[in-house]
This record gives sequence, structure tokens and C-alpha cells, in this order.
Amino acid sequence: MKVKSQQKASLKFIAKLVGCSTTTVSNVINQKGMFGDEIREKILKAVKKYNYTINPSARNLRMGRSETVAVVFYRPNVEVFKSEFYITMMYGLQKRLAELGFEILLSEITKAEAENNERPRFVSRGKADAIVVLGRAPQNIVESLAECGLPMLILDSYAKNIDSIYTDGEKATATLTEHLLKKGHKKIAYFACDNQDFNTDMRIKGFLDTMKNARLEKNAILVRNFETNEESFVQFDKIMSLKNRPTAILSANDDLATSLMFYAQAKGVRVPQEMAFAGFDDITLAVRCMPQLTTVHVDCAKIGEIGADTIVERIKNPNLHTRTQIFNVDMVARSSTK
Repeated sequence: MKVKSQQKASLKFIAKLVGCSTTTVSNVINQKGMFGDEIREKILKAVKKYNYTINPSARNLRMGRSETVAVVFYRPNVEVFKSEFYITMMYGLQKRLAELGFEILLSEITKAEAENNERPRFVSRGKADAIVVLGRAPQNIVESLAECGLPMLILDSYAKNIDSIYTDGEKATATLTEHLLKKGHKKIAYFACDNQDFNTDMRIKGFLDTMKNARLEKNAILVRNFETNEESFVQFDKIMSLKNRPTAILSANDDLATSLMFYAQAKGVRVPQEMAFAGFDDITLAVRCMPQLTTVHVDCAKIGEIGADTIVERIKNPNLHTRTQIFNVDMVARSSTK
């Protein structure tokens, strides 16, 4: 059998040429197993000479892999296409996965699907090798996805017995609260949307515990009975009507913090002279608003990259112990609290 050097050859042809099995050729090319230098050199020399390349589709079919990671998000909690925070995290995740040879399949879980306990269609169609849940999702959905048996990661949230990566919002919010107390603020309100979210719960805990430790728990006001930034304005007006109103507002994220600050300024409130504001995430708007927003810096792209490394490692080593990675994040003091 003769094949021109510039022509592509088959795995079977390389094996016959070298005098070994197709399995041996495949293992040498994929750097699996241990072989003598002589047989390895012969195979690699033939592969180079006859321009042999692996057929990804055929390889994935044999291995039962699609080289695709499904990224699942629950829209009531995670607005992927509107949130700078999650867009940046997705950028880091996708970029690193591409470098590792994987593609992304983006899948939304709607509120109706969650209520009906419906799994995404990619599960039954076998289109993904692993699942990354981005942000908070309903517990029943997380449990249902975990039952699929695919490698799984919770990115920017936490679930028991599943690999999880999130920031230490409790500690960071405690630092923010201490910063405001040192500035002389004794009555502080914390604003957070009324949805189930692990990160928000931890940030609130950091706030309440710090106020309690300062023996100011009676001056800690928690505001959660709203679902949108616009609805938070109604609650802000109620806060402003108090005889002894707060002199500082903490928010679960920068988007909410800046919205409340702009609303307060429109009402004639001087920031920070009459009321200080602080957020969490350090999105671009935090440095473009006036005054600039005190917040907590989160390297979203880096977290996405580490998420990619984590899920690919789980794909390759499914028997690894479950891991939880908590990232320390630092407060950035700016003029909204000075």
C-alpha cells in the first residue's frame, strides 16, 4: 500500500505500516500508556510523514464525549446578558475552556421550568460532558442536574457535595460595615433584592454580625421586600421618612447601589455629606459615577478561568473529592463614603 506523503492516511494504514495495532497508534498519539522508544518513534515518524490527523468527531464518538460544557443559569437570579459581572465571568470561563479544547452550550432555566422541575433539553440529548451552574439556581434544579451523573460545578454560589467556587462576601461585607462605622455612621441600612441567593445571604450575615458586634444591632435595617431596582426606590422613600434615618446605605451589588445613590441625589440628598453609599463587585459604573462608589473588587474573569480549569479537571478525574474554593476579595474605598 502506497500513500503520497502529502496525502492524509488512516489510523489503520499507520498501524499496518508500522506493524502494530490501531489501539497502539491511537494511544501513542494521545500520549496514553507506556511504549518503547523505538515503536513510539516509528509511529510519530509515520504520522508526520503521511500527514495523519485525528478525526475529532470519531474520537469523541468512541470516547462518548462532546467536548462541550453546558453553562446553566436561572434568569430570575442571573441576568447573563444584562449583567457586567456575569458577562465578564462568562468571558473568562469561555476563553479558558476554548484554550482547553471545549466549547460552551448556554442553557437557561426559566421560572416555569424550575416550578415544574424540568431539566434542560441538552441532558436527554447527551450534548454536554459537564455542567456549570452560573450563580444561584433553585435547589430542586441543582439536585436534578446533579442526578444526571455529569461532572458539575457551581460557579459564584455554593451547593453541598458539588464543586463550588465563590467569593468571601461575608468577610468583605463585614469590612465594608466596619469602614462605615469608623467613619462615624451608627445607623446603616442594607438593601438586597428579595430572592434566594447564597452570596446575598452571606453578605447580609457579614453586615448583621458586624453591627451586632458593635452593639448596634438595633440600628441595622435590612431591606429586602423588593425585586427590582425601581421597586427599591419605594423602600428608600420609607427609609427617608424615618425620624432617625440611616446615614449610610449598603447594597448587595453595585448596580443596586448606584441606582439608589442616583435616586437619592435626584431627591436632593448630598452624597456622602448626608448619606454614604457602598456596593459590591466593582463594575465599571462604580468608577464612572459621581461620587465614585466604595465597593468590593471581584476579579470576575479570573474566577471564570479558574472555573474552567476546575470543571475540566473534574471531567478528566471524576473521582476527585468535592472541592469548595472561597476567594478573598478586598474593599476599595472611594469618595461615596468619605
